[in-house]
Amino acid sequence: MTRGHTITLYSWKIELSFMLGILFILGLAADSPRKAREYMSRGQYGEAMRVYGDLATKHSGDARYLYNAGVAAYKALKFEEAQEYFDAARLSSDLDLQQQSFYNRGNALFKAGENESQFEKKTQLWKEAIDQFDHAVKLNE
Repeated sequence: MTRGHTITLYSWKIELSFMLGILFILGLAADSPRKAREYMSRGQYGEAMRVYGDLATKHSGDARYLYNAGVAAYKALKFEEAQEYFDAARLSSDLDLQQQSFYNRGNALFKAGENESQFEKKTQLWKEAIDQFDHAVKLNE
């Protein structure tokens, strides 16, 4: 091999290494289930909710992301958002996921009721919570 070919080959290897490095960094920056789990384990529930929500949008056929976004929202004390995510996850064909979604939507409704100062709204939320728990029990039979 001549000196010119060696320099060209060396330049090509550097460029390839640089491009692979950029792809690796972009892969780390992208939303992933691992990233969402890391946020959850660090108690950064709002960030986990955002990542799971983004994943649910990208993977619309996988209701687990909706459910996990609901769990993160619940832990972030965002009970209305949790209700919406659990409501969407109830449409899953997975009966276990449906049951968990009904149950946890009931929990979110109950917590929202605890925070409600108006008696009528509080009782409405709690009645809805009971309905959700009933659905969860029926799916569990």
